Amino acid sequence: MVLVILFILVVLAWVGVRTPGYFARQFAMLGNVRMMRQAMQEENVSLRPDAALLFCYYLLGALLLVHLSRLFGWTTGITQPVLNFSLFVGVLMVTYTVKSAFIRLIGWLVRHPQGIDEYTGIISLFNRTLLLVLFPLVVSLTYMPLPDAHRMVWAILILLAGVLLFRLFRGVQAAAESRIPVTYLFFYICTFEILSMLGVYRVLNP
Repeated sequence: MVLVILFILVVLAWVGVRTPGYFARQFAMLGNVRMMRQAMQEENVSLRPDAALLFCYYLLGALLLVHLSRLFGWTTGITQPVLNFSLFVGVLMVTYTVKSAFIRLIGWLVRHPQGIDEYTGIISLFNRTLLLVLFPLVVSLTYMPLPDAHRMVWAILILLAGVLLFRLFRGVQAAAESRIPVTYLFFYICTFEILSMLGVYRVLNP
């Protein structure tokens, strides 16, 4: 866990030094659709900070799942913590990769690539922002006594649910503005938003 936390800290420091104002712009884009669209259209925006932060998001998500499995007694059938952590990282990466491919497929079917690009951009933006918000909370959770950890984890889950609902609202709003059919959106939400969460829960509770 210490190595994962240190790695994320190094990446955050590298992004902050390499791209001044990057983190402030991320939070500003959450409430400013015009700024987000402008950032997506800028040709000089490097994808390296975004990709690095998304990878850290997978690592932090896996670390949070390790804490949840420990606190709530979930089990995957694997006794070694490192293998459990690797499993969670792999599940998160595969889930988001398949989700992105499916969204691209929807864009090809409905012939609205711009709206799909904006939807995927919103997902990426919220994931990077979640990393920044959850990182100090998950680090605190790592070193807390067990009773305090239980209260903290419920606060994290409530915050996570609120952010995900807001992300879903923003994504559907952007897709609706691009006139993407509601049927495709409903199918996507049921398959890759709700079903993916149920799948993770099922893995933890076989």
